[in-house]
Amino acid sequence: MPIIVYKGERKLSDLVGRVYGTDLKAVDAKRAEQALLAANPQLATLRDVREGAMLAVPQVPGVAAARSDAPDAQQAAIATGKDDLDAYRRRLGTRLDEDRQTIDATAELLKSKEAKALAKAAPESAAYFERATAALKARQADADARAAAIKALAKLRADFDELAKKLG
Repeated sequence: MPIIVYKGERKLSDLVGRVYGTDLKAVDAKRAEQALLAANPQLATLRDVREGAMLAVPQVPGVAAARSDAPDAQQAAIATGKDDLDAYRRRLGTRLDEDRQTIDATAELLKSKEAKALAKAAPESAAYFERATAALKARQADADARAAAIKALAKLRADFDELAKKLG
């Protein structure tokens, strides 16, 4: 099935005209529109489709073969992947920074003179502090694993750049 890149058409009829041609009979244009909608349900709310989105273009019996802009679609897919990956990596990085701040603050609290004094004054609280320290170490290990994942996402981003260069 051919693939095209959505270029921000405001009406489905404009998209049909670009893909199947503007000289269609009304009945053929309607069938092409229905086929396009069936293959791409997101087009039902055209205003929500972002420019650069890839769309599948079905063949419609009795209508000239659909035009494909596959090279543009490949570049659009790579650009969309890079954008989505960058946004995801930023969100993960922000959340990781927030978690590391919480971990650091909690570690400082557990090491504080007040916490040590409380552990001495109430021996039954020592077990709580041990559990809290163990949980904090586990949370730190999880944060370290997420930091490694963020680095892997950076590598994947570089791979996207390399793919874009190869596809030209």
